Amino acid sequence: MVTNLSSATTCILHLGAHKTGTSLIQKFLRDRPEAVDQLGAAFISRSDTNQLIGWGAVPRQDPGLLKDATNAVAAGVDFVIVSHENSLGRPLIPGKSGLYPEADRAIEGIRNAVELPAKVIYYIRAQADFVESYYLQTVHQGSYASFRDWVATIDLDDLSWEPLVSSLDSRFGSENVVIADFAFIEAGQNAFIERFLDLIKPGHGIIPDYSAKRNLSISQLGLDIALAINPLLESADERRTTRKFLQRHFNNSRSPRPELLNPEQKSALQDRYGDENRNLIRPTVEVA
Repeated sequence: MVTNLSSATTCILHLGAHKTGTSLIQKFLRDRPEAVDQLGAAFISRSDTNQLIGWGAVPRQDPGLLKDATNAVAAGVDFVIVSHENSLGRPLIPGKSGLYPEADRAIEGIRNAVELPAKVIYYIRAQADFVESYYLQTVHQGSYASFRDWVATIDLDDLSWEPLVSSLDSRFGSENVVIADFAFIEAGQNAFIERFLDLIKPGHGIIPDYSAKRNLSISQLGLDIALAINPLLESADERRTTRKFLQRHFNNSRSPRPELLNPEQKSALQDRYGDENRNLIRPTVEVA
């Protein structure tokens, strides 16, 4: 069963999490305006949400920005879609416990800044995969810390999604919050996009047929090269150029992916969080 998020001029807040296909959804909505029209929606672009939301502090500091932007495009549409993975802050912050330790304040700010009826779509991912993927993201952004040093700053026993979900429920109402499973990406990116659209408007009739690739990750060799070269890079442009080069020529579809967490760590994380994650997913959907 799929939850129907339809209501007159509803603001759909796709808030992340990081590394759960958010950029794929954003690129599809950007590149397929005819699909957005068929959905009966308006889409606020990622470049605009950078200014309207940032890392979650902007709605607290100036709530009128997001309110005015969503209200301005609401006339004549059923949905206003806001998709921004940085909305709830950074997922891991040194010296602060848990996933998205600043999420509660960010959620309160977004709730107060959105005047339209609001519905939330939030994707979660198995903790082991999330930790590994987010570490690689920090390397893409220029970090050269080894995984061993980086993961030593994280409490692997304090990575529950439940506090974040509870905060979303308390601000928006659990009936207005969908917690989706990133594992559905295993069905393919077109099925993943179609599933996202289903969460907004079941029976939408849109066939994505979208060939653009989501962001590739790097292989073990790519990681080794990045860790060696990142200390030498001096500008954002150099880091961006290097990241694109490594993703193109040293991605994990060409050679083995990095082995980061060991099997014992992965097993412990699955034992600790697996059942809890499954219980958080709503609506429930089987992964093909």
